[in-house]
Amino acid sequence: MNTKKNHRFYAPYIKNIARSMRTEQTEQEYKLWQLIRNGKLGVKFRRQFSIDNRYIADFICLEKRLIIEIDGGQHAGSFSDIQRTFYLEKQNFRVIRFWNNEIDNNIEGCYQFLINEITSPSPLAGEGRISS
Repeated sequence: MNTKKNHRFYAPYIKNIARSMRTEQTEQEYKLWQLIRNGKLGVKFRRQFSIDNRYIADFICLEKRLIIEIDGGQHAGSFSDIQRTFYLEKQNFRVIRFWNNEIDNNIEGCYQFLINEITSPSPLAGEGRISS
């Protein structure tokens, strides 16, 4: 008897958290989502996407294996963010992090940075930040 399922099991609490995060997004998440949604960068992004029942990515492009995180001040020097990025990179994702103030003060620079990352033939691995 084959008991293996053809789909991943998603822990109900992770799915519910992701769903509520989609309806209660931050101002910065809303601003960036308006720029990247509906294939505006030539690829599809999803928001508040659960990864391995472990983490919820702010934005993810599965085709490009690209994750975008928007961080507030509480993330400065966060060891858990380092662990999270390490885990996601081991799963062959690139993680780009923008600070809230980068979205607020330099949304055009963030947008251009993302275009460069998506169209780059050999994207840089690891964490990227732009300077505002």
